[in-house]
Amino acid sequence: MSTIQADHPESHCIRVAKVFDWMTRSSTIQFEWPVFKKKKQKIQHEKICRHFRIANPAEYPAILWEHHSSVPTTGTIWICNNSQYGEEMSVFVNHEFVFSVLRGQSRSITVAKLHSLAVTNEGKHEVKGTFHIAVHRKRSFVSEEQFDISVLENARFFFSDEKGYPLSSEQEKITCREKRDSSERKRRSIVLPNGETILLQEIQFVQEGYVCLEFEDCIIGPFAFLHEETYLLYAPTHTIVNAAIQNAHCYGEFLQSNEKEVCFIVNLMISFDMTIEVLKDENRSINGTFVMPRRKFLKIVFQLFRKNRLTYNGIGRIPFTMRRK
Repeated sequence: MSTIQADHPESHCIRVAKVFDWMTRSSTIQFEWPVFKKKKQKIQHEKICRHFRIANPAEYPAILWEHHSSVPTTGTIWICNNSQYGEEMSVFVNHEFVFSVLRGQSRSITVAKLHSLAVTNEGKHEVKGTFHIAVHRKRSFVSEEQFDISVLENARFFFSDEKGYPLSSEQEKITCREKRDSSERKRRSIVLPNGETILLQEIQFVQEGYVCLEFEDCIIGPFAFLHEETYLLYAPTHTIVNAAIQNAHCYGEFLQSNEKEVCFIVNLMISFDMTIEVLKDENRSINGTFVMPRRKFLKIVFQLFRKNRLTYNGIGRIPFTMRRK
């Protein structure tokens, strides 16, 4: 017990949250997302067959075939050593040694990302031979078919997490946070109609979340959205700003696109109510007297009721009735 309470037993110190500012506002934000067509892949096959001859020993491998395209290429190489003398040649694929081939022998290898084939002779005599390469290239293309947006008549939107799973909790649909620290809030002087000047703070909020589109057992998304809003509030330094999102709904419409790679465009609207409170904990002195605990009070009440043969009609209710024998 403090000195003040010892001298003034009716005075008590309590810790409460002081409200500096409070407001509720309804907002609607709008976004547009293009939904791209799914690219299809086509495999192109190509066969290459050549004879080669290396007359003199070389310090570096001699390039027999190479390509510089960024298209993913898979190839199977077959190479044969047709030298007249007992010369051994080394084979390099993508500038790395893979194996050696003796005279009259052949070997093959399949490479996932094929860029080049080279050989070099290890002796003083020339080497010659034949190689075959079967190349398979994957090329992506977009279908020329026009998407019919009428199939989206029964489509629905729903809030989800970053992996596309639906959210049932109202508080999880849209997250809201203050963008800056309380010490970084910008200040603005506002003149009231009565001529008085008041200092307010710019509070910048960031609202973000995810939305998915579902139609015909197909789910597209999630689409990530992020929106920023600035409010003028009375929020001095070290105050806490709490923002709660309620009544969040998402709906939209679909637009046809003239771009070749775009299937359709989603015009999404998100509406919600946001309640903002600016709080700070403070110590306050109040007057009051101590009372006995509620359980002890109820125990005394029940004892009096039994003694006087009364019937108690519920905790905290005054009316009671006489019980007869």
